[in-house]
Amino acid sequence: MMRNERWWTTMLLLALVSSLPALAGAGSEWTLTGWAASGDYGTGVDADTRAFSLRYVTGDTFQFRLEVPWVAVRRTLGVTWTGAGPVPVDEGHRGEWSDWMGGHGSMPGGGHAPLALAPLEATDDPVGDDRWATGLGDVRIGVGRRLAGGGLKVYRLDAALEVKLPTADEERGLGTGEWDARVGLSGEYHGWAASFFGGIGWNRIGDPDWIDFKDTVDGFVGLESEPLRGGLVLSGWLEGNGEITPGTGSRVALGAGLRLPLHERLGLRVLATTGLTDAAEDWSLSLGISWGVPPSRPRTPGMLR
Repeated sequence: MMRNERWWTTMLLLALVSSLPALAGAGSEWTLTGWAASGDYGTGVDADTRAFSLRYVTGDTFQFRLEVPWVAVRRTLGVTWTGAGPVPVDEGHRGEWSDWMGGHGSMPGGGHAPLALAPLEATDDPVGDDRWATGLGDVRIGVGRRLAGGGLKVYRLDAALEVKLPTADEERGLGTGEWDARVGLSGEYHGWAASFFGGIGWNRIGDPDWIDFKDTVDGFVGLESEPLRGGLVLSGWLEGNGEITPGTGSRVALGAGLRLPLHERLGLRVLATTGLTDAAEDWSLSLGISWGVPPSRPRTPGMLR
């Protein structure tokens, strides 16, 4: 009953905020993205995830963002996901997880960065490495405000607030069932041959019954080329966040990406990361198709242009 009440509350909230894009003005862009990641996150147990997400962004001075994911997670033990990204679960917390499950014998699984995972529901079937769970992930809503620059100026500074709604089914390992939030600042400076960008944010991570996560700071810094032949734009960045699960360390990853216009209002984007610390993924790869008029907007680690 509680899960149904939360579901309908979430749907009502989404209906209310759906009117906000009309107030934002400027350009609007839709992006359909396929995403995959793999790694043991320092636990020695592999965790694989897949996802498709539909993202809507609009606005300039004020920005609005909505992202709705559909996720597939392999039910393996060793990693969880929060609004700040992938989080390993060490041996000590595996014991806490087992205690929370009350001896049901189910195993937790992975999720979609930046989504979250919770223990899986009890099942009579054995859970193995090839067992997958699929369904709606955690919906994300974000708003931003340009603080300085933009337009014809060579710099821009933005503030943003993002909330992760617990729409994913925690009993199937698709979400923690908790709210997460991030508040951040991001900026960019356009040089003669490249643009520099960076940002910092603070993440409030909701605590499920089976673990107490640490709230954490995240950051990213990178470089993006001016349009090359055919409009190709290349980028590279370093991103990371502090420790979330006690004793497991911080996540640091190196990223690279490209954007390529396919038509007047159609574009391709490819992003990839590789982990530099034990708590990070071994690799992740995303492929996105965007259509519409790309709006100016604050950058976030999961939404590099």
